[in-house]
Amino acid sequence: MLSVTVPPVSATIPSHISVACERPCRLSIRLVADDSAAVRVLTSGRRQLLLAHSESAILDASAQRSVRLSPTAAARRRFGGASGRLTATLMVTARDDLGVQGTSTTRIAIGPPRPWRVVIGRSRGGRPIIAHVPDADAGLLVVAGIHGDEGAGARLVAEATRRAGGGLRAAVVTVANPDGYARRTRHNRRNVDLNRNFPSRDWGAASAVAPGPAPASEPETRALVRLIRMLRPANLVTVHTPLGLVEDPARGVLARRLSRTSGLPLVRSVGYPTPGSLGTWAPERGIPEVTLELPPGPADARTQKAMDDLLAQPAAAAAGSGRSGR
Repeated sequence: MLSVTVPPVSATIPSHISVACERPCRLSIRLVADDSAAVRVLTSGRRQLLLAHSESAILDASAQRSVRLSPTAAARRRFGGASGRLTATLMVTARDDLGVQGTSTTRIAIGPPRPWRVVIGRSRGGRPIIAHVPDADAGLLVVAGIHGDEGAGARLVAEATRRAGGGLRAAVVTVANPDGYARRTRHNRRNVDLNRNFPSRDWGAASAVAPGPAPASEPETRALVRLIRMLRPANLVTVHTPLGLVEDPARGVLARRLSRTSGLPLVRSVGYPTPGSLGTWAPERGIPEVTLELPPGPADARTQKAMDDLLAQPAAAAAGSGRSGR
């Protein structure tokens, strides 16, 4: 009853599609983005993003007709210069005068083959906090630069993200503390250690230094908390310096892989408490966390290769666990 012609890949949201019916029919067309990591971030956690739809159209029997699609306001706002790729489902429904209904569904890849570059928040000083988010759910979030004076980790992750390009398979935040990074200081502009500011059960313990006036008091912390809640990652990796190790109390698959590929020793603890850290808060929410601690100085070729492989390959099989994070 229904024939639909649509390209499997489109540089932008399709403006027209070709449709034919065996009998005179009335059409209804919707283009909806599939649920994915990018969609959840772009829509602030909502699962459905309507990209385009058609006005009701009437087709004559067996006549191939080009039907116009109208992009939604939400789609027009999001598909700009920084846009990435989304997969979407085109749903065409035809109903004839006898009430017989037919439906055709087609998946389309829309946009350039690259991840989305999304501003997830702003620092205390107003600098943007950027996440690179692929369309596919790889189940992994990598965060670097929580401490602004640990630039080697931020540069390592940024380079791996650049090399992955359209093959990026993890969500990435290269600089979580842009004010501290610009000033080369551990703390943010308010002199808060962001990795003691997460709303974990042990926030503000006596051993915490500069945890902030309240849990998640800092905009940088809140931006990461929102991102994690939207992404719902299966695993989390945080990158620090300069201890030269991989920390995971459970010695999980992901931690063992990072230790093997980077050549850094795998340990269960860095040797001191880290109350209010991202690595403490995330496991409390059921998200296993692994800390990659780089040695002093620039990252070597082996560590860069380990991060390249981590970001460019699916991480669904990795199952780390633990409380960590300097």
